[in-house]
Amino acid sequence: MAEFHPNTFVMKNQIVVSIDPTNIQQNVLEYAEELARAGQKELLIYCVQGMPMLVDMDATMPGIGYENLPGAVAEIEHIGNELLEAVQKRYPNTRLEQGVGFQANATIGKMEELEENEGGSCLLVMPKTTDHGWWDNVLGTTETSVAAEVKCPVLFVPDAAAYKGITRIMYLADSKTLMDGRHKGFRFLRKFADTHVAQIVVGFVFDPQTQEREALKIGEAMDQFKEELPFQFNHEYRFFMHQSPEEILQMAGLTNTDIIAFPFRETPVFKRFFNYEITRTLVLKADIPVLVF
Repeated sequence: MAEFHPNTFVMKNQIVVSIDPTNIQQNVLEYAEELARAGQKELLIYCVQGMPMLVDMDATMPGIGYENLPGAVAEIEHIGNELLEAVQKRYPNTRLEQGVGFQANATIGKMEELEENEGGSCLLVMPKTTDHGWWDNVLGTTETSVAAEVKCPVLFVPDAAAYKGITRIMYLADSKTLMDGRHKGFRFLRKFADTHVAQIVVGFVFDPQTQEREALKIGEAMDQFKEELPFQFNHEYRFFMHQSPEEILQMAGLTNTDIIAFPFRETPVFKRFFNYEITRTLVLKADIPVLVF
């Protein structure tokens, strides 16, 4: 994911929801709508026609192009316009843009366009449609590709998640975050929490192989971490790297957590074959919304 300094990030008055108009997850659309309403922000529905868009540039590699799918684009545009009318009846501050191509690539391109042309960042909302699997964890999915590439925060909403307000957010900070002192995304998280009058709790994730010999350093880093946060918190949890994402998600469920938030941590492909990789695994296994910076 492209880097940005946490103290200079400013969230624009816009929520972007990227959807496939042929398979609309209504709960995701409603979640984005409620976020926009709560923050009094514009809602941009970005409809991506997720059909293969293969191009025959020099006649050496023929493929299926939109010219072979008569009326497909027009039909998708019609669906998008109907969707816009329905949402505008509930939330007038909504607009629609159409896109074509693969969901990840089109969405990444759109967010880059918004960043370049409008000079700011948005909150992107997307459905979490891919289940966790060894292959997906190693090579990536739409969700992990978008999280790794876009500069703005991304909220992935599972198909069973419904918006019921946001009162509790758990931020996951690992030992690397503690030691490097960068604390990515905290300014955004504080503003997001304030908008929804939500409590922030912090979950510290430790590597048991290094915790014992670096206990003093980590303890000092935790104290500094707390002093530098742009907000105060009253609760904290400690997880170990050997604890599975299911255990972290179970704790989130038991404590009535509405969103789990964490920085996207890129891991080399070869390490994903053998090592536990918390970021991608949490994104793909989450049964509650996850917010990735």
